[in-house]
Amino acid sequence: VGSMTIERHEFSVGTKVKCRQPGGQFRFEGHVSACNLDGTYDVKYIDGDTESKVDSSRVEAASLYGSLRL
Repeated sequence: VGSMTIERHEFSVGTKVKCRQPGGQFRFEGHVSACNLDGTYDVKYIDGDTESKVDSSRVEAASLYGSLRL
């Protein structure tokens, strides 16, 4: 029987974040729409685009207060 590791998340659903594009320097604002069991995030960007399985290394708080949900 296999085992599964559940990763902890720095951000929760609804947190405003900025995500760096893969291999790039530009960051795009959005919010976390899901926290996945593998430690990645699903993100909905302010322009309406979505991205699934975003590695946590590409995600940062959108501002000093970005990790707070209002």
